[in-house]
Amino acid sequence: MKLLKYALLLALVMVVAASCAPKPGSLTINPDDVKLQSKGATAELKATVLDTKGKPMENQTVLWTSSDPNIAEVDSNGVVKAVGSGEATVTASVGTVSGTAKVKVKIVSAIEIQPAHAAVVVDEQAKFTAIVRDDKGNKIDDVFPTWSIGDSTIAQVTNKGTVTGKAVGTTTVTASVGPVSAKATVEVTKKDEKQIKKDEKKKPEEKTLKGPKAGKTLKTPGSEGKTLKKGKK
Repeated sequence: MKLLKYALLLALVMVVAASCAPKPGSLTINPDDVKLQSKGATAELKATVLDTKGKPMENQTVLWTSSDPNIAEVDSNGVVKAVGSGEATVTASVGTVSGTAKVKVKIVSAIEIQPAHAAVVVDEQAKFTAIVRDDKGNKIDDVFPTWSIGDSTIAQVTNKGTVTGKAVGTTTVTASVGPVSAKATVEVTKKDEKQIKKDEKKKPEEKTLKGPKAGKTLKTPGSEGKTLKKGKK
């Protein structure tokens, strides 16, 4: 009889303890917005569980799911892997509470540089444009490639694809996003005589003043080598 009483008392204590134990009140995922740009690329998500009083709950078993495994897969540890271009929602759940994260996958499969060849004169510029496409052939506007030049002594390139000629020769310009890249040719030539004379005419020319303003020079177009002399008005 005493054993039965003890058993009932123990069961009652366990029920009371269970009812008083902290319960999950909310769950958040960090980061909650993920962007992946190559097939197989991964990102690790962390789930934070708070009880009904807002205190962290440790060692909780989290269930991870993806709304579209053809776009993004997620394992039991919250690691997301890119599968195909598109958008998916990853959900983490503990009991009756859950949180979500958006996953945007844009798998770059091709880059096209326009133009494929450009000729530029020393000290002048040419502009290249890179068109980035995903694995479905769609143009990607918010993914920007990294630009590089084959020989920086011949030409230099900015992070926006603008090339400046430095010395006579031919080199390549490359646009890349992760493992995907494309190349174009840059040919740098020297200025011809007509261009040199044209550039010289654009330069300001100096005028030397004599008399009260001696020692002063004025720069005016078209008067190189001319000296202003004090004379009759």
